[in-house]
Parts: sequence; C-alpha cells; structure tokens
Amino acid sequence: MKKIFIAVFFAIFLHAVFAEEMNVQVSFNFPLEESPQDALVSLTVPNDSNAFTAITKAAEQAGLELEITFYGNDAFIECIEELCTTQNGNDWMFWLFSVNNRPSGIGVSDYYAEEGDVLSLDYFEWQEKDALEWLFDRQEEDGKIGANSFQHAFALAALSLANDQNITGYEPEKNSAIQYLLSTQQDDAGFGDDLRSAVSVMALLSNGEKLSDFEVNGQDTLETITSHQQTDGGFRSGTNQSDVDTTSWAIIAFAEAGQNLPENNSKSPIDFLLSAQHENGSFGYIIGDEAESIDFTEEALIALSASKHQKDAQVQKSISWLSEKQDQDGCIEDGFRTALGTIAFLAWDENALADHAVECIESILDPMQNGDGSFGRGSNPSNAMDTGIAVIALSGKIFPLSVSDDGDENGSGDGNFGFRSIAKFTARIKNESNVSAQNVNIALDGVPREWIIDEESTLHFDEIKTGETVEAEIFVRMLEAGEYTVLAIVSTDTAAKDFESNNVHAKVEEALLSVGLFVGG
Repeated sequence: MKKIFIAVFFAIFLHAVFAEEMNVQVSFNFPLEESPQDALVSLTVPNDSNAFTAITKAAEQAGLELEITFYGNDAFIECIEELCTTQNGNDWMFWLFSVNNRPSGIGVSDYYAEEGDVLSLDYFEWQEKDALEWLFDRQEEDGKIGANSFQHAFALAALSLANDQNITGYEPEKNSAIQYLLSTQQDDAGFGDDLRSAVSVMALLSNGEKLSDFEVNGQDTLETITSHQQTDGGFRSGTNQSDVDTTSWAIIAFAEAGQNLPENNSKSPIDFLLSAQHENGSFGYIIGDEAESIDFTEEALIALSASKHQKDAQVQKSISWLSEKQDQDGCIEDGFRTALGTIAFLAWDENALADHAVECIESILDPMQNGDGSFGRGSNPSNAMDTGIAVIALSGKIFPLSVSDDGDENGSGDGNFGFRSIAKFTARIKNESNVSAQNVNIALDGVPREWIIDEESTLHFDEIKTGETVEAEIFVRMLEAGEYTVLAIVSTDTAAKDFESNNVHAKVEEALLSVGLFVGG
C-alpha cells in the first residue's frame, strides 16, 4: 500500500513538473472613485487551470487582497481590497467575472482558461454608470475618447450626463474632452465633413457651449453646414449626393441649437428624408438605395421628432417597421442598434417599445454590455460612439440633449403658440432612488394656475416605483400673449425636497392680420 501511494504521488509530481503552461491575463477593474488603480496582470498557469487559480495568482502578484466565499466546491470573489458585494435597494453591486470582456455566465471555479484569455473582474454598479466610467477610463492625455472625432463627439455628449449618475469631480476631464473636439475644428468653422460637423455641434451644445463660442472668422458651424445644403434639401458626407445619415444628424444639430431648418431650392432636410423613405417605412443610405438599414431608420425617426414633424402615416410606418426588428427580449440586433432604437421610440413617446428595448440592454443573462462597461456592435464590439449612445438611452434621454444655447436638457424646447391655443407640456419623471415615491404631485411654474386644464392633465401619481419612468402631460390654454419660462416642480411624501425640471420657453403670439380696403368704381 505504501509503495502504491509513493508511486502515485511520484507520478503526480512528475506531471506537475512537466505540465504544459499557457499565457493568460487577469484584469481588475475598480470604479473611478475607488483605489487602488485598475490592474492588468500577465502570467502563466498550467493548462488545466480554472479561472479561480489564475485570478488568485494574479491578485498575489498585484498585491491585491481577496475575500472569497465558498459554496461547496465553487468559489465566489466577495471582496477585492475591501470593495465587496453590496445590496443597494433591489440592485446588487458585485465583482462581475468576464472572459475576453464578455460576462461569462458561469463562476470562476467552473471556467477553465485557454491560451491568450483575458479574465477580468469588473465591479458592476449599474449599466449607465459603468458605461460612463468606461468612457472616462479610455480618455487619452489630450482629451480624446475613441478612435476618431466622430466617436469622440458621442462620448462627449454622454459625459454631459455624468452628474446624473453621481459621477462628480470630473469637470477637468469633460473640459479636456471639449478642448480636444475644438482642436479638430477647421478654418471654415466645420469639423471635417458635414456629418462630423453636425455631431460636433450636438456634443458641444449639450455640454453648455454656445455656437458663438466656437465661431471662426465670424461664422458658426451651422452656417458652414447650411452653405453645403444640396438642392434636394439634404446634406452629404460619404458620397456626392445627400444621404440619410448626414441629413439626420444635421437636423438634430439645428434642433439642438433651437434654429429653424434651412432650405435650398424650397426644399428642407425633412423633404429629403421623406423622399428617401421606402414604402415599408425603412430607410437606406441614399435615395434609390434598396437596403433596409436599421440604424439609418432609427436616425431618421429621431431627426423627424427633433424637427417637430407630425406623427403622420410615414412616421408611423417607420415605427412599425422598427418595432418588427425587436426580438422577444426587446433586442434589435446588437447593443448599438438597441440603444439607438430606444432613443427613437422614446422620441415618439412609444414608451412600451422603449422599455422593452431597455430590458434587453439591462439584461444580465444575455448581456449587450461588455464586462468593462462598454457597448458595441459586431464589427466594433467595444467603442466610444456606441457606449455614449447607450448611456443616453439608459438615462431615458433623447436627441437633442439640449434645445437652446443656454444648455437646457431634453424637453419641448422653445415653443411658439398662438393666442388661446392649447400647449402640451410633458414632464418625464424617473424614480432613480431605491425608495418608492408616494403621493407624487406635479405643478407647472411660470404660467398662471388657472390656465391649466385639470380634467385633461396628469397632475398626480399615487406611486412611482423604484426604477419606473412615468410621463405627466399637462395641457395649458395660453390666454395672454408674451414669453414664458416654464418648469415642472415635482413633490412626493417620501422625499425631503421638491424636484425641478429643466426650463422650457414658450412664446404666445397674437394673430397678425393684413387688412385691405378697396372701393369699387
């Protein structure tokens, strides 16, 4: 018996000595406000090692202390450097295990590493916060985020929402991102082609810049874009004719600045978009392109909403076509198109469709989000543009992110109403806390109380649950000419203070009649 034991032990020892090894990397990704800094450890482990073996060895090399809980034979990384699994209301924050930046779906004890694997532990807080942190993490010394200025513009737009996610103290980084984008501006006040110029305007205005702040030789960027308008009303960048992509973002840029759309040959950008629409409601890249593009259709829907186009039959066709692209889980092909589709649905108050898309984005079982917080698509699985768009969608926002030079947030923007007309103000309210809001009341400040049509308006909710988004529609009969700054004030029994919306501006105009008097002879 003793000989057998020794022989077996000797065989095991020889196997350990001569076992083949493989190279892996282990990443520890801490939240922005935490220390120590993120760590990436390269190491070799035996070929038959599970992820737990690699992670514990990497932590030792990096000098990181792990706290591990065992459930039978399965290990769970409970804490790293005293940053632990924590329950926050109905939500959990924990160390998410990923393989090659994709959440694994199985534990560290059950996954056996392969040559070249990158095994990561990313502290999961919540989807939009993790995505914003990824953008800040990827910012370069010159302020750039992403592979090019186009991606950077969407990342910069998303950074305007950082305070909403309690990511504070990063104004220097945001300012650096603004300055980087401005450094790409050209002598004609543009940022390259009209597509890059449009999204650059969108990003700068959403971060509080004004058009006049980045004029060049007395000309602003929208004037430059206007000078390039085609005779069909559209704008171009990739070809020698108007395209849906450039035209859509140009429309959004004008809406962001609160400006009317330009015309050429009596054609507006809206005229071009509608002429490019397929019979089934989808859009291709240019007129005559038979391809049915999901993302160009989403962009066109967002642009039509930003221009205050009516929800007519053509718009409804596009919404219906896009809704058919959602699978049973609410997903639309990939993270990029699902996020952009969420914004398109929200822009047209298709809230059920938007909520279903958000459920897909937030799914942990079959995640669209990468382990490090980023989003992407098949051809570019992790990039700044798609991550920025996902932040905006998850935050319940739409394009434009602001609608006037003074940096207002989403809203109806500058509205012009006729005397005695009825204006609809929509207050979108999201409960971002872990406490249910009880007895919620909405009031409008800036217009006389007696103008509000109570029987048509939503001024009260019995409850808004954690994570729930509701909309209060308030109808006002504008009974006196003038200019009004209106904001919504929301109160609840379960909060110590009232909450104020962004300001929107309304102008009531009297009818102007031209009267001629003639006498027959």
